[in-house]
Amino acid sequence: MTYLLSSLAVFFAVIAAFTPSLPALIPCIGLLPLYRLRLFRPALIITAWALAIAAFITSPSSFVALLFVLLLSIPTIILEPQRIFVSLDDPKHVPPSQANLREEALVLGFEEDGYAAAWPLETLAPRHLINDQVGDTPLLVAY
Repeated sequence: MTYLLSSLAVFFAVIAAFTPSLPALIPCIGLLPLYRLRLFRPALIITAWALAIAAFITSPSSFVALLFVLLLSIPTIILEPQRIFVSLDDPKHVPPSQANLREEALVLGFEEDGYAAAWPLETLAPRHLINDQVGDTPLLVAY
């Protein structure tokens, strides 16, 4: 019984800890699972803690499961989608001459109906998402 409790505790902690990594590991699933599972992650980690504590009370030799749950609780707190995907909303547009970019800087650009905008990859990389509007076209730029 203690082995089952310990195994379930570690299983739930692993699921809670690594759910935000799923889109990186399996890109075809998209970002939707992150937002659907964000409500379940606290429940999963609380369940993992309860099972690990129950296993430890039943058999103190199962402290390893308690250590695993403790270690897996850290990514559960740190890897929140809201912390990973912080969007830049309505960035300031400046003419190219005032952009202060290096000559070899890489940009991602958009042009439509005479309106154009470009976002440096240096800005996109830490943010991953930019909500912008170019002319009358609202854009979500993802990198």
